[in-house]
Amino acid sequence: MKWLILAQFSWNVAVKTDDVCDCQTGRVDRDSPLVVGHRAAVLDIQWCPHDDDVIASGSEDCTIKIWQIPEGGLMRNLEEPVVDLMAHQRRVGLVVWHPTVHNILLSGGPSFYSISTPIYFTLGEK
Repeated sequence: MKWLILAQFSWNVAVKTDDVCDCQTGRVDRDSPLVVGHRAAVLDIQWCPHDDDVIASGSEDCTIKIWQIPEGGLMRNLEEPVVDLMAHQRRVGLVVWHPTVHNILLSGGPSFYSISTPIYFTLGEK
């Protein structure tokens, strides 16, 4: 199943399926269910290359959240992440899944000592 994801410049991420033939561009309907959970702006989102129903999001609230989209898509707001990672002391500007190894996530954000501070997470077995 394919998904279309839209990041808003607020605290929410809108998720809509794109398997409908008459997809339209433009604004997301106000009543569309959202993935909500960060307390500040979401700066990066990435779908897991190994599981079409999993996304990682990084935020200005210094957290990374891993979300499991339910089978059939969102019917209501998704408010509870599967994993809540809190290792950054500053905003998280980058999240990247490992392209070949399952459950490895790289994140980065600003630091006093370098442009970005990479942090690797091993999320465990499915």
